[in-house]
Amino acid sequence: MNLSIISQNTDEQRKALEASQLKVLIKDPETFNRMTVAAMHLLNSDDLRACDEMSILGALYKAVTLGFRLEPEFGECYLIPRKVQDGFMPDGKTKRWKSVCSFQIGYRGWKAMMMQTGYVSNIQAREVYKEDKFFVKYGTAAMIEHTPADENSGETTHFYAYAKLRDGNEIFEVINKQAAEKSRKFSESQYDKTGTYPNQVKVFSKEPKGFWLNGYAAMALRGPIKKLAAMLPLTPAIETAMQEDGAITFLQKDGTEMKISPAEVEETAEKIQTIEIGIEPDLIPRYQDLQDALMGLLDYETVMTYYKDHFKGSDIEKKRSFAKLVFDRVVEVVKTVEDLGAFFHEVKDTWKEDKELMKIIGRKKQELENAK
Repeated sequence: MNLSIISQNTDEQRKALEASQLKVLIKDPETFNRMTVAAMHLLNSDDLRACDEMSILGALYKAVTLGFRLEPEFGECYLIPRKVQDGFMPDGKTKRWKSVCSFQIGYRGWKAMMMQTGYVSNIQAREVYKEDKFFVKYGTAAMIEHTPADENSGETTHFYAYAKLRDGNEIFEVINKQAAEKSRKFSESQYDKTGTYPNQVKVFSKEPKGFWLNGYAAMALRGPIKKLAAMLPLTPAIETAMQEDGAITFLQKDGTEMKISPAEVEETAEKIQTIEIGIEPDLIPRYQDLQDALMGLLDYETVMTYYKDHFKGSDIEKKRSFAKLVFDRVVEVVKTVEDLGAFFHEVKDTWKEDKELMKIIGRKKQELENAK
């Protein structure tokens, strides 16, 4: 029998793990058994089973050797599907991509490692809700104040990590919701497939999925707390963690490792976004800036003000991918047919021949009319 850990049969998964190099490399039977049980649970995911088998074994090995528990409820580490280039299609020009598994340290894993350094006396990592009182000041008198509201709507605006050092100093790092969404975009599992082969395309899911759905704050907080860890004096454990977090390790059948560094993984993720969005690589930062700006605008009036003052007449106004961001945001916030008509009047000269963009407006108009 040709055993594989990516089989849908749990008995075959267990036998494949026991026949792999992990059994040889992980000497402690209890540790190996705990890893096996956790791995079989994680391999229920179709996205993870679609990954290269050696990369899954490599991620499992890194989790064990760094001392992290794989069970998602602990939030110490994650196995995240990614895409990397795997040669070219038969035409010799089109790049071919394959799914691989990357090892990612969770915020609780970083928190534990920071406490183990001996430099830190207290660490906090929290999400901020729209109703909370929240104030951040940077500079020579940097400070952070957070007073949670008695009740909240569940809508988050920021995520932060704070640490008090044993020498009395305090450090903190803050990100907003837009930055958290940028991190989510690097996960292969956060995309939906639309259309049918061979015209199938991937679209970033507006709603979180998988790990992000079940623990959005935990996934978002790993960014700021990792930055705090980088501010501490470098220890061997932290240095190793920095090198492995986000990397892809292929555990070969002879027990050797082949590795793609975190920087290379992130670069590949950006290239894939470029291909799927259909814009030039040098425009990616501007695309992301526009996306972030629009997400921060919560009503029709502010979106239209931004459109008229910053987007209309710019060199990106007639780039379809950028325009679609504006169309999508308008239909998310518009409340009346009259306002939607005003937006159509603004864009019709440029985009009235684009059937897909016009459909966005048409569907929203129908929705508003039906709601009357």
